Amino acid sequence: MKVTLILIVTINMEAATICTMMTLREKNRRRMLSETQREAMKLFLSRGFGAVLVDDIAAAVGVAGSTIYRHFKTKESIVL
Repeated sequence: MKVTLILIVTINMEAATICTMMTLREKNRRRMLSETQREAMKLFLSRGFGAVLVDDIAAAVGVAGSTIYRHFKTKESIVL
């Protein structure tokens, strides 16, 4: 009986570790999305929507323009 209990605890610990890694990834993703939206809004308010390029937003966030398009289909979708 003790051997079975130890085995169950080991499996649960491994599952908890995997869940923690996934949670960290999701946390980082959400933080990047939020930062992108915040920086985009600052640029839109200061320059106007039409004058801001996706590359401008990417530079403000510190990522490549392709990274922005990976998470947002269009410039408009950043603010929706």
